[in-house]
Amino acid sequence: MDSVTESNVERYSIPCGPTERLSMYSKRRITVAALSLIVLSTLSVAAPASGLISSKVELTTSNDNVQVTDLRAVQSDRLLRVQAELTNFSPYNQQVYYRFKWLDKNGFTVWDDEPWKPMIVYGSQRQIINVSPPSLFATDFRLVLHSSQR
Repeated sequence: MDSVTESNVERYSIPCGPTERLSMYSKRRITVAALSLIVLSTLSVAAPASGLISSKVELTTSNDNVQVTDLRAVQSDRLLRVQAELTNFSPYNQQVYYRFKWLDKNGFTVWDDEPWKPMIVYGSQRQIINVSPPSLFATDFRLVLHSSQR
């Protein structure tokens, strides 16, 4: 949309009243605002606060050494993408097992339980998990963590 011709703008003009039309400048501002809203709605990234992280994480064991320190989700092209950051606060390597529960918009499970996936979070390091659901119906998730404390 490098050049806007009068014929293109006229085709999408918005009448303000019975005989008034918006100026060319107002039309461009409305077009830019509408495109910005579309882009923001499809690429919105949620970086939840620590209180919201706990609502998305289920711990099967208590381990103060390994914690989910960041959790992000974005829905683009009807597909949910999740990124979780695990941080090991101890100087020792920690063995962690994780899986995701995929939920629909009403909170019902949309996929069978996934197998546990092993991961080593090295001492005083962070590890990133990137995952997408196996179904387009998944609009929400829970990260289930199991770890052995050392």
